[in-house]
Amino acid sequence: MQTIESIALGIRLLGIFLFVMLLKDMPQIIESINLYKSISQGTGNLMYIYVGISIAAIFLSLTMIKFPISVSKLLYSKSAQASPQLSSDLEIAKVTGITILGVYILSWAIPDLVSNIIGLLQANTYAAHDEANIAYIWNSLITTIVEIIIGLYCAINSNGIVKLIARLRA
Repeated sequence: MQTIESIALGIRLLGIFLFVMLLKDMPQIIESINLYKSISQGTGNLMYIYVGISIAAIFLSLTMIKFPISVSKLLYSKSAQASPQLSSDLEIAKVTGITILGVYILSWAIPDLVSNIIGLLQANTYAAHDEANIAYIWNSLITTIVEIIIGLYCAINSNGIVKLIARLRA
């Protein structure tokens, strides 16, 4: 099995996982939208953005399920794809595992980012005594941004991480 094929297998599994999680959360999302629309008319537009992002995530998960090779080619460097040097199965497994880990981190960090941004946009509706909630949202936003950076680095530069780990072990 080539590196691209093994990464594609992980991408397809993550696509299935993301699709199932989105389907599981869909009733809660619909209920939240109806609740926010009944409470305040001003936050309805923000909820439509959330719905749009949820629908885009469904299409992303279906793309990961239907076209995993194309997605894995985007994640794996072109120079490594064209390299005539054959890698060992262990190196392929390491690169594949780190790439899949990066995509998995991104699969929960990006929805968290959207949720935190919506929370900050609605912060003006909080009462004065809710300063702790606003601080919590800011802390969550910073944590989510760090998670996205780590996820992108793992997904895009998995060869570099494997080399770094090898140097640290030596």
